[in-house]
Amino acid sequence: MIDELYINNYNILDSNNLDMKSDLRCAYVIKLDGKNKLVVGGNLNLEKEGSPVLYMIPIPTEDDLGDESFRNDYNVRYSYYAGGMAHAISSVEMVIALSKAGFMGSYGSGGMSLDDINNDIDRINRELKDKPFIVNF
Repeated sequence: MIDELYINNYNILDSNNLDMKSDLRCAYVIKLDGKNKLVVGGNLNLEKEGSPVLYMIPIPTEDDLGDESFRNDYNVRYSYYAGGMAHAISSVEMVIALSKAGFMGSYGSGGMSLDDINNDIDRINRELKDKPFIVNF
């Protein structure tokens, strides 16, 4: 059993550098100068070199979140959908951009004329070809 884990050569995260390392998979909370600090990188050890690690926090990516069966069923990269506001407030362009980026775009047709709905759906189909999207009636 590990009694304590230590870290050295780390980078402290603050509001000025939160996007410093977008490829990181874990962050750590350490006590530094009497305050808890969020740090990334560094070298973990059992030799009491550096600061004691209070907590380890996994950093998920967008690929880690959501339901894998959603991605598989709808052939999308991410398990998210967005859009779908009435009167196409989210816009045809947004539906197309979301779907092309690997999300499920949703077109909100409530309160629109049938002609506008048909024209918009035709445009989305032309742009997306075989990519999925949602139509919210």
